Amino acid sequence: MLNCKETTQLASDRFERRLTLTERMNFLMHIMMCPFCRRFSRQIGWLHDLFHKASTLPDDQLAAIGQKLPLDRERLARALRDQDRQ
Repeated sequence: MLNCKETTQLASDRFERRLTLTERMNFLMHIMMCPFCRRFSRQIGWLHDLFHKASTLPDDQLAAIGQKLPLDRERLARALRDQDRQ
């Protein structure tokens, strides 16, 4: 059985490489039982998707988003909290 540190590492690794069957099974078993790792896994997946989408934007749109970031901190925090409730 994985501990939380190992599970969060696999949650991150799964976006960089294909996990082995054993790693996937241990990961899924742990997140089924641990609400903290389950939340982390969802949040890191959400951030991965967000950064992937941002990487496809033209530079002028990225600059406009960068100027708005300080204003959107609370909205991002709210979105992460909402994501946790799902």
